[in-house]
Amino acid sequence: MNIKKCDGCGKLINRKTDQYYDINGISFNNPGDRVIKLVTNHSEDSKEERKAIQSWTEYMDLDFCVECFEKLGFKKYCKEY
Repeated sequence: MNIKKCDGCGKLINRKTDQYYDINGISFNNPGDRVIKLVTNHSEDSKEERKAIQSWTEYMDLDFCVECFEKLGFKKYCKEY
């Protein structure tokens, strides 16, 4: 079960009945912090391994009820359809 909670006020969000905003993937780039990961690619013809250095240190998904989203001022970044 996936329970959503407003990151502004803490209200539980019912995904079937409540309107809410979901901000997917806020990342923080910190060039001074380095994370090294090993990337492996396999195909029929070849195998490649390489080290990748990343400076992304934070990843977060946020959910907001409509009231908090408007109060925090994020609505100005939305494109309404």
